[in-house]
Amino acid sequence: EADEMQLLIAEAVSQLPDRCREIFRRTYLDGCKSRDIAAELGISQRTVEAQLYKALKLLRRSLTGILTLGGWLALGRQIF
Repeated sequence: EADEMQLLIAEAVSQLPDRCREIFRRTYLDGCKSRDIAAELGISQRTVEAQLYKALKLLRRSLTGILTLGGWLALGRQIF
């Protein structure tokens, strides 16, 4: 089930707009700080933060139903 969830998250990340996806990956997978990403991309730190906010909002929206459904399924398995 954890592998399936990782695949769902990876798919959701792949659907992000290019800039959001790049900033999300650099932040969460590479551990870069927003000021470093801003300098590398030649954009403001505020733009990096806004793009990261947008990425998280889109991921939350696309995964909420899936995670909620998964929670219900897990609960159902415990009850039955």
